[in-house]
Amino acid sequence: KYQISGLTKDDIVVRALTNNVKKAGDHNLQLLPEPVDGSDYYTIDSTSQNTINVFFDEMVTGRAFTIEPEIITNGSPIVGEGFSYGAVDLSEYTVTISGPASEINGIHKVVTKYTISEPLVSNFSTESQIIPVDINGNSDFQFLEYSGNVVLTIPVFKLKVLTTAVYFKNV
Repeated sequence: KYQISGLTKDDIVVRALTNNVKKAGDHNLQLLPEPVDGSDYYTIDSTSQNTINVFFDEMVTGRAFTIEPEIITNGSPIVGEGFSYGAVDLSEYTVTISGPASEINGIHKVVTKYTISEPLVSNFSTESQIIPVDINGNSDFQFLEYSGNVVLTIPVFKLKVLTTAVYFKNV
């Protein structure tokens, strides 16, 4: 009976040798198969694939982006009747993002969103997530690193109509 008759794919690990990778770009890496547990009961003489082509991206550290607030109203007014609102204020107006150059270069803008569920009648603040988006509005970046939230504040003002009168003296 052979000792390897019970071997499965889970008993073998294949490592890509990266010791010759010195810069970003396309690289052809040699594959090295070996027993998972370091066993010397068997050796692997050949594999169906000896190399793999991979792309190593350049790491970008610390690119600053301006955060744009987006208030979503779903058709309802931002403030109630008899109120007005001022410019949306953020606790931070820029975010520093690090990650692979291909993802950083794909960022079209960085937004923070809040959806108004009912018209506001007083100042409003909430923590809001920072969202990098691409040119199509998608935010499916996988490897970006940045602080995740800002405080978004909407100042609300009460409107009041005052009657005025004009009196002329010495006319």
